[in-house]
Amino acid sequence: MTKPLVLVDEKLSLAARLLASDAEVRTFPGRSLSASDPVLGEASGLVVRSITTVDAALLAAAPRLQVVASATVGLEHVDSLAALQRHVEVRHAPGCNAPGVADWVTAAMVADMSARGRKPREMTLGIVGAGHTGSAVAARARRLGMEVRLSDPPRAARDPDFCDHSLDEVLACDVVSLHAPATTSRVSRWPTMGLLNERTLALIPDNALIINAARGALVDESALLAALASGRGLVAAIDTWRGEPRPCAALVAGAWRATPHVAGQTVEGKARGQTRAAEGVAEILGLNPAPVPRGAPRAAEWRRVDLSGAGRSALDALALILSRATGLVEVERALRACVATGAPFDEVRDSHARHDLEAVRYSAEGTLPDGLEDLLGAVGIGWGESRGAGIALLLAGLLSAEEGD
Repeated sequence: MTKPLVLVDEKLSLAARLLASDAEVRTFPGRSLSASDPVLGEASGLVVRSITTVDAALLAAAPRLQVVASATVGLEHVDSLAALQRHVEVRHAPGCNAPGVADWVTAAMVADMSARGRKPREMTLGIVGAGHTGSAVAARARRLGMEVRLSDPPRAARDPDFCDHSLDEVLACDVVSLHAPATTSRVSRWPTMGLLNERTLALIPDNALIINAARGALVDESALLAALASGRGLVAAIDTWRGEPRPCAALVAGAWRATPHVAGQTVEGKARGQTRAAEGVAEILGLNPAPVPRGAPRAAEWRRVDLSGAGRSALDALALILSRATGLVEVERALRACVATGAPFDEVRDSHARHDLEAVRYSAEGTLPDGLEDLLGAVGIGWGESRGAGIALLLAGLLSAEEGD
């Protein structure tokens, strides 16, 4: 019996391995797949990332296609209506990267509070979009002691118990974090494209932190650039960009934190997304995918973090720990260099790998700053040596000038 052909993005090696036991698998470069590729005419299944646009033309070029599966949370890159019209099933992986994105947002908030001498219990956080990721961010913020306001009209419409705030109430917070899909009036009663624009940015208080780790299309980038340059003290932490893989150079330069769409790109998140995508294809095509490989436990990567500088508070220590545990400062430097030199955006993005904070463990030498253990627990970092792959932190020593910058 001939095996069905499944096309899999070349970066989704786990999904390819899972499906190869019961299907013919061919890989393709995610950004270059188009309706002109003859291989589409033979494909029964397609597994993609967000960089592949699955539009009506591509679907029309694949008459045998039965299922499109995206190893991502969102589906803005897939024309779901066109798929429905062609009787093609669509699967994705909602929530697969929620822990990683929540870690990225938490690291940005803590770094901002540390840099500006703010305390979590004095801060309000406004979240637009209360799905898997927005809810995960809210949970961490509440454990840190922040007041949280959520705005999600679609959720409020289907869940009478959800406490929904108006967009104006959310935008009035000290930190505003976007976690909504990018939608238009064609598909939603509550379109979000260009949600942050000249009018809504004017509602955000001076000295606020603006975070976008959701979709670049949620923000009018020209309006955001003007707001950042207005003298109001606004700062922005940005991970998603309208022009990917060519982000706006001026906005990369003007953002306080800028990373190349890696907020959810953790070892664990990618594995969850690929597994769910493969399972979606297998369900529709009637395949028996290979079991998810477990492998032998690997030793954790040890990182020494020096904390005992004079006057360093628990929050300052947490900011440094999160920086070291996530490696986001390094990838930010790489993005800025990429934009300055014209190096490929995808190379910077694909070279970044980190773990969910839930996979991080720490041990300590000496006395930790008062309250640090509680803060570590609030962001998901546990006590004790890591079991298997992950990161283990040794908190000790003297704070060097370089590490304190």
